[in-house]
Amino acid sequence: MDQCKLTPQTGDLTVLIPVWNERDCILTTLRAFEGPAGLHPIRLLVLDDGSTDGSGRMLDLYSCSHPQMKVLHLPHGGKDRALWAGFQAVRTCWTGMMDGDGQYSPSDFPRLLARAGEDQVTAVWGIRRHRQDNAQRFLSSWIGRTIKRLALGGQMVQDSGCGIWIARSQYLQTIPGVSPAPAGQVHCHIPELIATQGGHVSELAVTHCLRYAGRAKFGALNRIVPGLTSLYQAAKIQRRLLPNAGFA
Repeated sequence: MDQCKLTPQTGDLTVLIPVWNERDCILTTLRAFEGPAGLHPIRLLVLDDGSTDGSGRMLDLYSCSHPQMKVLHLPHGGKDRALWAGFQAVRTCWTGMMDGDGQYSPSDFPRLLARAGEDQVTAVWGIRRHRQDNAQRFLSSWIGRTIKRLALGGQMVQDSGCGIWIARSQYLQTIPGVSPAPAGQVHCHIPELIATQGGHVSELAVTHCLRYAGRAKFGALNRIVPGLTSLYQAAKIQRRLLPNAGFA
């Protein structure tokens, strides 16, 4: 029996937290996992994407007193490559992802897992119902969704850029092998890549908070070229994954 098909528990989940120069908010983000008792079994894998602001040292010190957390130090290569490395390192049935910028709440993970316990659910994607972003980021997201519909014929989820979600690990671990050098924003197309493999993606409203420190890594200008390249890559990955579909 595939144990991943059973109702997921927090102990079956490893949450990936990509970090690049977030020294002003990363510890607050991590401490939020110390609150609700239901979060304690969750394993954390923090992906330090070549931070140069001292974030890496802070993470190492924090992990010394938190055995459920590990830090993976990587050369700076962007969010895609950090996540790809994380996908390959996870050993639990379920993989979660949460941005380290303090805009999401770990308390949503038990709710995501509860939804994942429903029949045939392979992944649960967050929806930012009350987004705390400025007009420029709203505009860039709208443009991205419009281009995606034209390039891929639609999208699996309403909020593909949401920074909190969970998925069965086996559906994620196939992706780096067919796309070892992602263009930077392929992670926004993970729901489509899961569906290509026969998975079912559900959605759930999640908390979204105002960023109180640091700065956003993606905006309207630096999304254009990587975004278009990532769409092209996602289409290629879909074709390569099709022969592997059907293991759900």
